[in-house]
Amino acid sequence: MAVVIERTFVGGNAGTVRGLQLGNEEYIRRMTVGSDWTKLRIAALVNIAHTATIPGILDIGVCSGRAGGIGSGSPLNYVGVGIGGGNATRTGTPAIVYATQAGWGYSNTNSSSGAGYVGWHCQAQQGATISGYARSNGYFGPMYNPAGDLVGGSYRRGIVVADFQRSSNTTCLFAINVALAANGVSLDYDYEAMMAVSENQHCATDSELRGLVGYNQAASVFVATASRSFINGIATSLTYSTAAGPLDSVNIAWNLHSNYCLLWGVAVTQYA
Repeated sequence: MAVVIERTFVGGNAGTVRGLQLGNEEYIRRMTVGSDWTKLRIAALVNIAHTATIPGILDIGVCSGRAGGIGSGSPLNYVGVGIGGGNATRTGTPAIVYATQAGWGYSNTNSSSGAGYVGWHCQAQQGATISGYARSNGYFGPMYNPAGDLVGGSYRRGIVVADFQRSSNTTCLFAINVALAANGVSLDYDYEAMMAVSENQHCATDSELRGLVGYNQAASVFVATASRSFINGIATSLTYSTAAGPLDSVNIAWNLHSNYCLLWGVAVTQYA
């Protein structure tokens, strides 16, 4: 069962914050806009407890709220993006890779092929039927080691931005933005950054997220990241179904009991 936890963050974003600990679980919450949207953004503050490569899958999408989400394995209706899924299918040989830079731990994903191929994925699923799946290579690092015997021993929150655009009743466009690990492994993002990113342009049609301000715990300063400090997954179009059920609820899922995913905040933005 998901557990509410508290962690104390230090530095410029100092304070005790409550979060949701997911272990092979999913978070589902009905959106105020219901299923009446064409362009949608979900921004989430996350980190993952790991100090080695793990077979993790983090999914962020929308589902039919009363009938379970992607974590159930048989959602009434679901579309979304994720990190850590397999090459041919979302569940095939998943991997989230642990790495360090200057002593700071983070979740590395690389663009090599084969079992080590991480990148990002998008999927549409109705019941047991997967109506669309796509995989894109990439180099992402949004999910940080949450504790520490590393430099500073500090908790950090990464930021993931998922954009959706329904082109028709049968086609949906997906994109994902995450902090680039090389520039962001010591950064901690807070609620203000999450709300700021919610006001940025919609990236299913634009190629790049504008920069945000995060607290650099290595240098003990606030830094404004350039837009290149975020990586944009190339917008990908998939077939899906509106008839299967309303896409009216946020759905964030994590697949492991052995390592927890910590969710610190979620913001949803509807675009005209």
